[in-house]
Amino acid sequence: MAGAAFLVPVLGHASQIVRNTALTRSLKTSQCLEWIRSHQSLALVITEARNLLLHGITDPAGILITSGGTSVNVGFVEVAEVGMKDHANWQELLIDAVNQPGRIMAAYTAFHNYSIGNALLALSQCLRRNLAPGPLNTYKGWQELGRYVKKGEQALTLCMPVKAKKKETNPETKLEQEYVLMYFVYRPFWFTLSQTGGDKSYALHTPAFDLEAALSNLGIRRIDFDMLDGNIQGFAREKTIAISPIAQLPLKTTFHELAHVVLNHTAEQSTLVEEESTPRNLREVEAESTALICLEALGLEGSAYCRGYIQHWLQGEKKIPTQSAQKILAAATAILKAGQTPK
Repeated sequence: MAGAAFLVPVLGHASQIVRNTALTRSLKTSQCLEWIRSHQSLALVITEARNLLLHGITDPAGILITSGGTSVNVGFVEVAEVGMKDHANWQELLIDAVNQPGRIMAAYTAFHNYSIGNALLALSQCLRRNLAPGPLNTYKGWQELGRYVKKGEQALTLCMPVKAKKKETNPETKLEQEYVLMYFVYRPFWFTLSQTGGDKSYALHTPAFDLEAALSNLGIRRIDFDMLDGNIQGFAREKTIAISPIAQLPLKTTFHELAHVVLNHTAEQSTLVEEESTPRNLREVEAESTALICLEALGLEGSAYCRGYIQHWLQGEKKIPTQSAQKILAAATAILKAGQTPK
């Protein structure tokens, strides 16, 4: 892992995507991820890349990203920041959601079939434009469901993946090779149910959530709690979690420890050198923020405690760092999707 080579993506002007061979070079895992995080336009959309990874979209070859302790080949990712000048970025959306009780549950209830990042993005646009949050679809999608988009309605913007096939001659073998590029753009293609009309009714029911199914689907096991310190509520080791039988808020603690695994914190501590790992205060902020999103989305107890815990570990900082916001939204999406079951 530490010695894996990566191709550096190069961003062109506005929506134009270019690949500059002269600027492409090999980097180690940590260097490549740091390069991605340091570029704001890449930072705005890397969350959606992680969401695709966690949902099994892994056919392109190139950049390797670790998520939940598992290495996944996601491809040569090039990113364009398109159509987002009037919208909040992931960091702003997360801060707003954390600070406003009920915001996450409203977003998840209305847009649970999308990532948490896109759900919050859609909700923010609905609130700004006085639209009733609800099921989303494209213009054509609503037509196929027997409804029509009302005249004069403006579409909502979401982050979406785009694939493109490229051909290149291998300088060593002189053979032509085909590879797939995946990049992420913001497109105004979606309309809420409230923006449509028609005689045919439509409803999208919020799925139930099964915590044990989420653990199983994420490949995480429960183990016996073997700590003697009564103040410890729970812990995570590699791909396992343990919750104290006397934990004050067992569900909150479960989501917190589960988040540590999905966020790759347990793998960081066992496989990476100190300078490559996430500082402890950020690990706690990321895990507790992920737990808060899951609890609020599902209407469970403990989110008020989460807010105080997050503020404590932010250590006086007013904002959650952008790269942490990306990881939090992706981890929460992974956990919620993994536990969704039909009602």
